[in-house]
Amino acid sequence: MENTTSAPELSIIFIVLFINIIPIILHFRQEKVILKHQTLQKMKKVPFLYSWSSVVFGFFVPLLRGDFKWFFIYLIVGLFTYNIGSIILAFFYNKSYITSLIEKGYLPADERSKELLVSKGIISQ
Repeated sequence: MENTTSAPELSIIFIVLFINIIPIILHFRQEKVILKHQTLQKMKKVPFLYSWSSVVFGFFVPLLRGDFKWFFIYLIVGLFTYNIGSIILAFFYNKSYITSLIEKGYLPADERSKELLVSKGIISQ
């Protein structure tokens, strides 16, 4: 008995791999904002703009970052949309996370991070 893979099966495997690997590659190529808390001396490196990791991993990203508000948003939207809604939420998540870090006392650690945040109106000069 021969075990062969048909063309439709190969195309499905390719599509699944493409959908999961491309966002991960794009995540690592994306510009990052480096934020530093002045009193705690903690540094956070956050991808700027689109959250590719949350497209792939959904509600686990805010959960691992300790961002419980967005964890519940992702969880609820994911339940009702079979996790397709994470594609839309990913447009808003990183900007919201960066804003919440700034509210907690984090500031841009370098000039490039400051330029990126000013360019999107997250902070003022």
